[in-house]
Amino acid sequence: MRRTLMKNSTNQSANQIRKELSPTHLKELSLLRNLDKRHVALATLGSWLVAAVAITLSVALSWWLLPVTALLLTAHMMALNNILHEASHHQRRLKPWQKLLVDWFIAYPMCQSLKGYSEIHAVHHRYTGDRHRDPDYIDVVRYQANKGWLTFWRNLTLDPKRMLGSVFGELGWKNTGTGILQYWLVLGVALALIPSGLNVLAVWFAAKLLAYHPVFTLRELMDHQYLSGNEVLTITRNIQGNALLDALFHPYNDNWHLVHHFLPLVTNRNAEKAHRILRKSKTYRCLEHCDGYVVGQKSLLKRWNFSR
Repeated sequence: MRRTLMKNSTNQSANQIRKELSPTHLKELSLLRNLDKRHVALATLGSWLVAAVAITLSVALSWWLLPVTALLLTAHMMALNNILHEASHHQRRLKPWQKLLVDWFIAYPMCQSLKGYSEIHAVHHRYTGDRHRDPDYIDVVRYQANKGWLTFWRNLTLDPKRMLGSVFGELGWKNTGTGILQYWLVLGVALALIPSGLNVLAVWFAAKLLAYHPVFTLRELMDHQYLSGNEVLTITRNIQGNALLDALFHPYNDNWHLVHHFLPLVTNRNAEKAHRILRKSKTYRCLEHCDGYVVGQKSLLKRWNFSR
């Protein structure tokens, strides 16, 4: 189970990993921090193409295809969230017009903003596991994690506050909510002027509530839950899953969460390369590495059932 960590909790594992890596390895890791903006743009475009196909299946072809639409839109929304996550770590390198594009095409569609997400996520990295300060902290007692991951997941998913957060994000926030609201008002009016436009809007938010929300909630359990330790790296895991499940739960190469918490500026595209370098460290190899979601000697499902 996940323990409460306090500010400035011990970083013994991180320090030990650095000691075990050669200067050459540390240099190689430092070179993996450069954000390839063209790759980000292509990934965003590809994801939106998937969303366009998904919505067309139901709105233009048949409403019987709604389950397929919801699944594809969930993968798209998860990808947008992960791209926004990466952008938040590199926002200081983004020009104002690039930040605007991130808001318009990545953040606002998810009812989030680059500014708001970055502020909250920075606090998460600073206080990971602190029940009083970590904004992503999940109360394992309140949500009955000891009764198994299915009960844990169900209780989290059915929490009304968490539902509203998944669907409406930063709408209502004092500093960033206005821009998001204006974005959706303009988009809503534009969609109302075209045939079936409002159906597109309805499908988007229905998928956000009924598919994206439970999948995103389950993904939250994958990154940090059912782990014991008193420092960030011991309550974080990597998951090397199959391509289909990665596309749903960790699109945009986001499954290397342990790598990310150790080296937040390493880009998603380079995370697996960083993992291979970090495996030169015995301390790193002894941390939590799952070899699959369901199947595998150290699969996530086995770890959850063993650790509860």
